[in-house]
Amino acid sequence: MRRIKFLIRTCCFISCIICCSKEETTAPTAPDKSSLPALHTEGRWFVTDAGDRIILRGVNIPSMEWTASGDNMLKSVDHMIEVWGCNLLRIPLSQDRWFGYGAEQSDDGAAYQRLTEAIVQAGDENGAYIWLDLHWSNGDRWGQYIGQHIMPDEKSIIFWQDVAARYKNHPAVLFGLYNEPYGISWQLWRDGGDCTEYYNRDGEDVNLTYRAVGHQELYDAIRATGAQNIVIAG
Repeated sequence: MRRIKFLIRTCCFISCIICCSKEETTAPTAPDKSSLPALHTEGRWFVTDAGDRIILRGVNIPSMEWTASGDNMLKSVDHMIEVWGCNLLRIPLSQDRWFGYGAEQSDDGAAYQRLTEAIVQAGDENGAYIWLDLHWSNGDRWGQYIGQHIMPDEKSIIFWQDVAARYKNHPAVLFGLYNEPYGISWQLWRDGGDCTEYYNRDGEDVNLTYRAVGHQELYDAIRATGAQNIVIAG
């Protein structure tokens, strides 16, 4: 089994910031032509197939983790590329909203997925790579406990299987396995295991227990789709 190559330096700074999906939808495929060269890693460098080193400078554009419609996402994408000169945009996503389990959704995630596709297309057409980041999970319970958790869960595998199949080998797309896992051992981070955390929902503290999925398992799920996109593990 191949082990995750840690990308300690991602060259991104932060601005101020299948089986379980409700219905199958047509997946986008990698474009025949892209304004961006595909990247791979050589040591600490991002490198094109032509051997050129690329330095990525970018920002985090939040809101799609907490709302399916996002908050002026496409305007923000345009501004960050045209005004700030970014060539990398980190887009936080919610595994529940991807499949339409947000309380505000009634379309099985179709509009959310279309917005994600529009962001990827805008980045590709204007010279910016898109880092799709799994930011919010659910403690292995669809539609419940939607938010930031200590670790990803079984539903996170389903999320990455779908996202990776849609965007596999897209030159503009990078995959970020999970946002800010914390308070765990390195072994649990890599291999997963039983996980208990205290989660506040609607003002009530809940003792939440679930099987945390290790980052190696998420990485393997992505690679099993045939996707060779850069994977960021942190």
